[in-house]
Amino acid sequence: MKDLRARRRLQTRREVSEVALRLFAERGFDAVTVAEIAAEAGISRRSFFTHFSGKEEAVLAGADDDLESLRRALAAKESTTSFAEVLRAHTRDLVLWHEQHSDVLDRRRRIEVEKPVLAAKVAGARAEAERELITPHIADELELARDHEMVALVAGAFAGLGEVLMARATELPPDQVLALAERTLELFEALLEQARQAST
Repeated sequence: MKDLRARRRLQTRREVSEVALRLFAERGFDAVTVAEIAAEAGISRRSFFTHFSGKEEAVLAGADDDLESLRRALAAKESTTSFAEVLRAHTRDLVLWHEQHSDVLDRRRRIEVEKPVLAAKVAGARAEAERELITPHIADELELARDHEMVALVAGAFAGLGEVLMARATELPPDQVLALAERTLELFEALLEQARQAST
């Protein structure tokens, strides 16, 4: 029952966030009130504040949704499968996710252009989610402690590469996004190998 409530809460949060993104993209972030978002989403103003602390948090929600399939893949990873192999298998899923959610991503990009402070917060939240997700796997791959500086370096590089890929993905057709994702993965694999050699 708790799981069902948690899923419903997450679903409501996503739906309200998408309504907020649409309104912000159409009318501008400052021109839209919480009451208008709540009314458009079919919830009360009070209910909005049970899900979000304010309008900014509604924009930040879902910034790392594209990582969900990677989370599942890493959770199901066999001990004999490398982190890089999981990433390689996940590349097509990532490109497909971007295709399927291009309207939401476009809205988010328009809001970020209007509000550069929000863009920085979204990028920071996404990078933090990426680092949190991949750090244990990089540590295992390199056979180092999670707080080792080499693990932090590789995780930071991964997040940086992901940020560049995300920015370019909105500007390119899917086949070029896939090619760019594969080149990005090759760079990351080379970095991982260098880190492995440096830490032995």
